[in-house]
Amino acid sequence: MIESERFNPSPPAVLFVGYDAYRAGAQIELLHVLRWLGDRRICKSTLLLKEGGDLLADYERCLPTRVLHNRAKQRSVGVRARDLVERRLGLTPESGLRRLVRGQRFDLIYANSAAVFPFVPILAKLCGAPVVCHVHELEGSILKYCGLAAFREAVDSAAGIVAVSGAVEQTLKSRYGIPVDKIQRIYEGIATDDFRVVTAQERAAARARLKLPDHAFVVGGCGTMDWRKAPDVFLQIARKLAHDERRFEFVWVGGQLNGLQHFTLQHDATRFGIDRLMHFVGPQAHTRDFFAAFDAFFLSSREDPFPLVCLEAAALGLPVLCFEESGGMPEFVEQDAGRVIPYLDVDLAAACLRELASDSELRARLGLRAAEKVRARFDIQNIAPQVAAVVNRYARKHGAPA
Repeated sequence: MIESERFNPSPPAVLFVGYDAYRAGAQIELLHVLRWLGDRRICKSTLLLKEGGDLLADYERCLPTRVLHNRAKQRSVGVRARDLVERRLGLTPESGLRRLVRGQRFDLIYANSAAVFPFVPILAKLCGAPVVCHVHELEGSILKYCGLAAFREAVDSAAGIVAVSGAVEQTLKSRYGIPVDKIQRIYEGIATDDFRVVTAQERAAARARLKLPDHAFVVGGCGTMDWRKAPDVFLQIARKLAHDERRFEFVWVGGQLNGLQHFTLQHDATRFGIDRLMHFVGPQAHTRDFFAAFDAFFLSSREDPFPLVCLEAAALGLPVLCFEESGGMPEFVEQDAGRVIPYLDVDLAAACLRELASDSELRARLGLRAAEKVRARFDIQNIAPQVAAVVNRYARKHGAPA
């Protein structure tokens, strides 16, 4: 029996803190981990979210969940206007957090993602409990969602830090000077049972849904449409293959349609003359239904710590392509589950896709190894016990009231 799964007659009380309940990597993995912990009664968990989102009901079915700002109920009030009103009423973040944790005692605060690290000093003061910071971000996202000063204050004061990949771990050590013995690497994981290898019938149905020709080689990408995920690079690769003798189609899942970012991408696709082979399908609750149409998955990101979408694609039996020095995905792909390409080298990226399109045996071999690797090393059943061990290591009983 795994140490973290042993029955504990007095499990620690843990306050998990997440940014929101929208469908993104850190939020989805947290949901899987909370389910796993709850099924085994490893700790008495409470979840605190800054905002709600479409996963909120799933969280609430797992554990008591409290939301600091339920923007779903505040759609008519702008964010700046709301913040101004709250400041005038004296409703500071500390007062809101105090209200949500009042009357409870916690043995550990588990801060899931840098976006909530600004709350860490406040919660530590209110609860008198040690903190674990689970870092899902690299430098660009840390600066965008947290800020350097708040990030440093949180990680410097934390009892322990979890890094989701070797790339994140190296950033913490080299960029922020975090001691090695304070960091534990725990890779992201997925529920692989939800991503069985695609059958020929499922592939045909997915292509019919997207109106893709069955004979085309379909390259998939997924994520928001921002600089970090680099859909503009995805377009440049598509441009390189637009007039290839083998027909290529490119599908991007995620990102809000009809917004400025989508407009700029569609504008460039039209100017490149590739709008006929570029398909933007927006955010999807069930990515498998779309990934099933792909022949290969291309992570075009400039910066990505260890994205779940690559694991999902790999679990379906797709080879994964990514760029060097862009984050943690080369640690998964290695030499046997796809291709790792020099940073933003669109010419070589196109050449690798041509190779996969012309060699079905190679493509099948890489995809099979990718699926095997996900199931052996990155299933949530392997990842969640590591989180449980961190909880048990750092949680301590205390008598200070919240």
